[in-house]
Amino acid sequence: FTLVICCMMACLTKSIHPFVHWGQSEEYVFLSIKVANANIDSIVINQEEFMFSAVGVGADGVKKYEFSFSYYLPIVPEGSRYVVTSLSVNVKLRKELKDSWPRLTFNNQRLPWVRPDFDRYQFNDSDLENNEEECLKVNVVHPSKDERDRHNAEQMKLIDEEEWESFLNSFSFK
Repeated sequence: FTLVICCMMACLTKSIHPFVHWGQSEEYVFLSIKVANANIDSIVINQEEFMFSAVGVGADGVKKYEFSFSYYLPIVPEGSRYVVTSLSVNVKLRKELKDSWPRLTFNNQRLPWVRPDFDRYQFNDSDLENNEEECLKVNVVHPSKDERDRHNAEQMKLIDEEEWESFLNSFSFK
């Protein structure tokens, strides 16, 4: 029995990164930390950095999950909050500047345990306007019924000619 407890404690002392899904709006950054039944050791929300430590059930079972990172741009700690649910820890961080971030972290290095949450990702309106302008430049021409009929008749004539030629070639002895 004590051996089992010692093994469990050894597993809990080694911390690993949980999966984190992130999204954003113009005003907020959203984090969904995938640790179920989390017993929070600490969540620190500073202006420049986020730190998380909890024991819970993640992708690797019951473990201690920890991570920290520096934000791409500063946030407002007083306007930020988190809630612990049975499946995850959801964090809402208020941006200091209302703007779209190209990434979550200050460093350009990709964190393998962080993934975009497209359900919580809102694109900048100016990005959408630019895309609409590009789409408006496309000029689509729809042929009239007469033009379609003429085209179809020409295609049928070509097919008939090819079939007739193929038929005649089947009788030629070379």
